[in-house]
Amino acid sequence: MRAALYTRISQDPEEQRRGVERQEKDGREYAERKGYEVVAEYSDNDRSGYKRKVKRPGFENLKTGIREGEIEVVLCQHQDRLARNATVFTDFMDLCRERDVRIEAWQGVTLDSNSATGRYQATMQAATDEHYSALISEKARSAHLELAKSGKPNGGGRGGRPFGYDRHRSIGEDGRAQSRLVVNADEADRVRHLFKLMLSGASVRSLTHELNDAGFTTTTGRPFTMRAVRDILRNPLYAGLRIHRGEIVGPGVWDSVVDEGDYQKVQSILANPDRRSWTGGARRYLLTSGIALCGRCGENMVARPQNHQRKYGCRPKQESGCGANRIQAEPVEELIATTVLDYLDSPKTRQALHDHHAEEDEVSAWWQEIAEANEALEQLSLDHYVEKRIPRNAYFKATRELERRIEIAKENINAAGTPDVLTDVPAGRDALRQWWDGAGLDLRMSLVAAVIERVVIHPPVQGHNFFNRSRLEVVWRV
Repeated sequence: MRAALYTRISQDPEEQRRGVERQEKDGREYAERKGYEVVAEYSDNDRSGYKRKVKRPGFENLKTGIREGEIEVVLCQHQDRLARNATVFTDFMDLCRERDVRIEAWQGVTLDSNSATGRYQATMQAATDEHYSALISEKARSAHLELAKSGKPNGGGRGGRPFGYDRHRSIGEDGRAQSRLVVNADEADRVRHLFKLMLSGASVRSLTHELNDAGFTTTTGRPFTMRAVRDILRNPLYAGLRIHRGEIVGPGVWDSVVDEGDYQKVQSILANPDRRSWTGGARRYLLTSGIALCGRCGENMVARPQNHQRKYGCRPKQESGCGANRIQAEPVEELIATTVLDYLDSPKTRQALHDHHAEEDEVSAWWQEIAEANEALEQLSLDHYVEKRIPRNAYFKATRELERRIEIAKENINAAGTPDVLTDVPAGRDALRQWWDGAGLDLRMSLVAAVIERVVIHPPVQGHNFFNRSRLEVVWRV
């Protein structure tokens, strides 16, 4: 008889294939004893037979071989190797029945899909296998939840590591694999730098370029993508927080890399619907984010290079502009840089920055109030739904009050709204110029937007073909 050999192992994270290779060896020996000709071998390594959404290429190819009439008997170690899901196994058994294909397990029994008793026995066994897998799954979920509440990381002896940490693996006293996260100094410094730049107004795109230009790669050795950088910025792990099923459940047992307040601020920035992703090429203009306005028609000035020179220009008439105002970018940007640095070096501005630092303490206090209110909400739910200590009316009244406090704190944080780029600006004219020269274009744009509301560029004076600084009118935010 033409036989097909099917092997499967649910977990083999290191892809060593030892389990399926043992099954293959035993299956070939069984086929030789029975006098079967093995015409095909199918294998699914590190694949669950319980979860229906898990793709099993080997199992699908086995069914294709049966439909095409290439197979007369299917050999497996045990029935549960084919499936631990009763519905999946029943469908497979029906296919074998239609094609008159036998199922034999060398550590089990031959399944007779043509008899009522055989189908009943196989179906009951499939239901038992599914029930067993469901129990294991429930225990695993319970264990993961307990692990999360204790602040320990996922993974045990398995899995990779997050950027910024090393995973130290060991065997515990109970003989089980365990792991702990230890800060990787070089990568952790880079993570802190990413959060700092994000708070200063940098874009995810610029952070991605900076990581790759500095020679950093992901923990799998690949170049960083914007999605990978955004995942770092959104991961509460770096603030020392444990997450379970998408929810923060408490502090972790590892050392944090960034302050929780800074982490929460970055989440607000990323969630801001007013942020727009730049989808064009690399930005090369300082004032094209709505700062530069045409003094003739009031429309935004945009990048309009001419003769291989960078220039700002008004939009053409068909785009609601006048199209008649243009100016070279280099002298405009140098003048704005000098003007901004002079402004920041003034005693009045230094006092304003000092006041801004005081506001930062208030913002941190509001974030702390949000954290405490969320913790109280969690305790309220436990006291009402689980412990039955709080009556329904009192529970909903307290919940509404806590939610009101959270909304007020969020409104205060949003109202503060002063760009965090100002917190990193040094004092002193020379230090300011050094900061400006070392900052990327995103940070420069953020600094300009923090202190300047708009730069009005007036039309040129007829007959004047040189740069005239009087064409620029700066409107300050303060």
